[in-house]
Amino acid sequence: MTREEVGGTKNPAQKGMGLAVIVLALYMWTGASAVHAGSGTFQPFLEYPTGHNPSAIALGDLNRDGALDLAVATIGTHALTVLLGNGDGTFQAYAEYLTGGWPYSMAVGDFNRDGALDLAVANLYENSLSVLLGNGDGTFQPYADYAAGGSPFALVKGDFNHDRKLDLAAANFYQGTVSVLLGDGDGSFSAPVDYSTEGLAWSMAAADFDGDGNVDLAVGRYAAATVGVLMGNGDGSFQPPAAYATGVGPFSIAVADINGDRKADIVSANLNDSTVSVLLGNGDGTFQVHSDYDTGPVPMSVTVGDFNHDGKQDVATAEQDTATVSVLLGNGNGSFRAHADYPTGAGPYDVAVGDLNRDGAPDLVLADQYPDSVSVLLNSGGTHITLTSSSNPSPSGEPVTFTLTVAPTFPEVGTPRGIVRFKDGTQAIGTAPLLQGKASFTTSELTAGSHTIRAIYSGDQTFNKNRAIPLVQQVE
Repeated sequence: MTREEVGGTKNPAQKGMGLAVIVLALYMWTGASAVHAGSGTFQPFLEYPTGHNPSAIALGDLNRDGALDLAVATIGTHALTVLLGNGDGTFQAYAEYLTGGWPYSMAVGDFNRDGALDLAVANLYENSLSVLLGNGDGTFQPYADYAAGGSPFALVKGDFNHDRKLDLAAANFYQGTVSVLLGDGDGSFSAPVDYSTEGLAWSMAAADFDGDGNVDLAVGRYAAATVGVLMGNGDGSFQPPAAYATGVGPFSIAVADINGDRKADIVSANLNDSTVSVLLGNGDGTFQVHSDYDTGPVPMSVTVGDFNHDGKQDVATAEQDTATVSVLLGNGNGSFRAHADYPTGAGPYDVAVGDLNRDGAPDLVLADQYPDSVSVLLNSGGTHITLTSSSNPSPSGEPVTFTLTVAPTFPEVGTPRGIVRFKDGTQAIGTAPLLQGKASFTTSELTAGSHTIRAIYSGDQTFNKNRAIPLVQQVE
């Protein structure tokens, strides 16, 4: 299955200003040149009820309040359940919206270009896709159904024909095809056109694998232990697949730049040998021989994100049999450290990533099939930061002090340390150590006018890098 999330994976010169007059408590910060990273660990899970038998999760700001919400496909109730986020990592009671029968996989996007997110689901045993247009307040209109191929297991969105309208592609397991439905831009879709996957298609991801500006498709072929890559022609059509070996039983795939070379790579969760396979992309649409890394038993789903904000992509997999999520921190060269496992609710089937409590650290959410719930695991490395000014407006030529306050989301984790970089727009103007949760910087070099002051916290071995909401400083 392909799982889509908004806000999932998140990837980041500075020039000296000259002789700024800086008033600081003068401390030598021996770690100023070090590369800091959070621990990439997670808090104990919290559960929120859903409809019966949840199979897939999509994240997005469904009511446009700045907080991520959850949409969950529930096979047992032939419906979607929507849990609106409170912005602090907690969620309201779910609302239910009917779909076609057996909704199994999801995609989220603005299909009718009205600024509100919509939802699309693949209906496993009805050979159809249901589209629910959003009202922008977290509620949805009744679904409209569109034909797909036989047993659509996975669903992705993308602009496949460069018309600035979102299209849909469904991987059809029993038929061994991909159905492509071009969007009309008003929330409706054309009749499907099918392309052979040359194998039973269980999962799918979309990305530009050869850098030609066209969206390509990668399909996980479970029985063949391969990924089939269908290159896009840019007009909504696709070429026959090229096959690349994976571990045994690729059940879920994701795409990200795993080794930092700005080329799309593929990660597959391999159900039958409890591994993830990493296929590094060459940037021309071809891939290197896979490398495998152990996970917990029976990885059902995979997602990618920078969990410790070190600029390197990490991986998480949902382990259904052991009720855990495995987290593999990346080394930045395409390899991964040994997995760490965190308990979840029973039967986790899908995993997604996003900053659920707006603290700068990506969190995990899983669809738990047996207790009919989602598990939310908040990142331990989050902080809430605030930038203030000693006077605003301030007189030209007079000193003004900017103070960044950094508070841990979970105080029991520890005290944030590190350095803070201050910038005027894009121009670096100074640094200060974080001491007892505060870092201050004073300058009298700001010229008359409006200045956008930014503060970036470096993070440390426990806490993730984070940045404040910019402050507009008026100098008179």
